[in-house]
Amino acid sequence: MGRKIFWAVALSIALLFPFQAWRLYPLQESDALWFLPPAVNYAQHQGLINNLHLNAAVYDVTGRHLFAFYPPGFPWLLGLLAPEPSPRGVYFVLGLICGLTVLLSAFLLDRIIRQRSPLSPGASWGLGILGLLALGTYESSYCLGRPDFLATLLILAGWMAVRRTDRFSWVWAGLCLGLTAFVQPVAALMTAGLLGLYWAWRHDLKTVVRKIVPAYILGLLLLALLFTVSPNGWSVYLSGISHHANSTLVNGTWDDPHKDQPLKYLVWHSYATGYGFLFLLGVGLGARAFFAKSGKPESGFASSLFIVAIALLVFHFVIQAWDRAYNLWLFTPLLILILFRFGFEYLKELSYPDLRKMLLAVLIAVMAVASMGFLHRTLLFTNYLQETETAAVAQPKIEALLTAHPRGTVGVSKSLWVFFGDYTRIASFGLHAQDLGHPTYVILQQRYTRHPTPPELKGYQLLYENFDPRGATFLGIPLSPTRSSYRFAFYESTEPEWLLWK
Repeated sequence: MGRKIFWAVALSIALLFPFQAWRLYPLQESDALWFLPPAVNYAQHQGLINNLHLNAAVYDVTGRHLFAFYPPGFPWLLGLLAPEPSPRGVYFVLGLICGLTVLLSAFLLDRIIRQRSPLSPGASWGLGILGLLALGTYESSYCLGRPDFLATLLILAGWMAVRRTDRFSWVWAGLCLGLTAFVQPVAALMTAGLLGLYWAWRHDLKTVVRKIVPAYILGLLLLALLFTVSPNGWSVYLSGISHHANSTLVNGTWDDPHKDQPLKYLVWHSYATGYGFLFLLGVGLGARAFFAKSGKPESGFASSLFIVAIALLVFHFVIQAWDRAYNLWLFTPLLILILFRFGFEYLKELSYPDLRKMLLAVLIAVMAVASMGFLHRTLLFTNYLQETETAAVAQPKIEALLTAHPRGTVGVSKSLWVFFGDYTRIASFGLHAQDLGHPTYVILQQRYTRHPTPPELKGYQLLYENFDPRGATFLGIPLSPTRSSYRFAFYESTEPEWLLWK
């Protein structure tokens, strides 16, 4: 019975994400502006370009707004698979990818529970459900629109393939690394280190070298092939990616004076609630098993080498820039599998009942905290379903306003770009319209602004608004200061025409 409930929860979560995405929920975050508009343009047979995000043009040496700052695997695939050439179609594919990741993770978790759990069936499957909810926090954050979610699915699939074979495991590993690098390069680098560490645990140094070298070479060859056949061409990506890497990954270290940034991105960020606890416990249990007497690595030298490499990657790509903690978040499914695999092993070894209860309580607490983001976003979805200003209602209102005001440029908030198929007239901003200079019209969404009523914008007059001063609630419990909706305010510039942003 417990296993049936476990799979019912897994299937429900997996179906929930594409169901939400088709309704353009959750509302998209800023990074979606980098990756999703190129997918929409490609689905509309306009090429892999991003003429919506102003900064995207910085990395294209041709001046054609080509998607050039990042490997194109993610938006290219979304554009190819979109059931309709629209933001909704692209977003649906992204929600489907996250749902597939949940199902694949549930399959792996199911096997661990059945084969290794020392707990009663009820406790085992109950803990498994908590693990699924914790995974839901990361997967439900697809509103970030990042390639991390596709990379996560590729890494899980590659992990399954590598474990199922030994003789040709380097082939599957190389294919996984090449595909992942074509989607999310940092994820590929970290996966390359984890793969080496896994093999160093199981094999001697000679065998590790015999496996890892051809896997890396195959991955690079596959990556080169994919770049060759992809849109936009080699030279555009070489210049764009190197420029972007230099400005963000090399020089873009985190120097914000606020000291709570690590806590924000590892503890209470809604897309990674309690992730720091999940990470520390997973690494702790994995390290304990790694150095246990019965599980010493076959190659201590190779293990040390890969541990140092992974530590340096985490330091450079995460610790030096806490606002890029998503480079760690994408390993959430692996962390949860590690927690169950080695947590169950440790529970078996503990001979003192009190210590067993304590470890079990820690596992429950960590995954319960990690589940909060998913539960919060799901409750907000119930609010969204009751909302009158959904995407389907807001879009024709915006279209009518722009039809009545045909001249001029338009600046839209970060989630409102989904109402447009033609991005030549509009540009998008995060929170402040001033980021765009001075467009003729500004469409400011209420969500993310925390404004109960439309704010005054210097140099603009308010023509229309449907803000709701009430926050989002569930059974009277406050969930958010603004409702999860597409409510917006429409402003027109009062400045002379010659001052307007072009």
